[in-house]
Amino acid sequence: MRPGWKGFDCSGLIYKMFEHAGVDFPYTSSAAMAALPSVAKSQIQRGDLLVKPGSHVAMYLGVADGVPWALEASPKQVLEQNGIWRVAQGVMVVDASSYLNDSGYGAHRVVGA
Repeated sequence: MRPGWKGFDCSGLIYKMFEHAGVDFPYTSSAAMAALPSVAKSQIQRGDLLVKPGSHVAMYLGVADGVPWALEASPKQVLEQNGIWRVAQGVMVVDASSYLNDSGYGAHRVVGA
């Protein structure tokens, strides 16, 4: 994470979640997470990862009220640049439909989770 940013980026959040759950998870980037066993998006389960290699990773949470949900993160910038505060969303639960419908994202399962 570069200076001026606080919080988790997407892969850092996923890594820490598995670490705190006691699951051996030595991956630190979305590109590395894409090497995990693939599952069909139609077979996705709670805890599976939605990964766009080299770009983003989110954890699938399941469906509630007909909406698929995922947990993701982006760091929050705290330094002012050019007179403008640049603030990302941080850790959040989002509608996962766009990830499930995007062919650039694959579903991956962490063995032992």
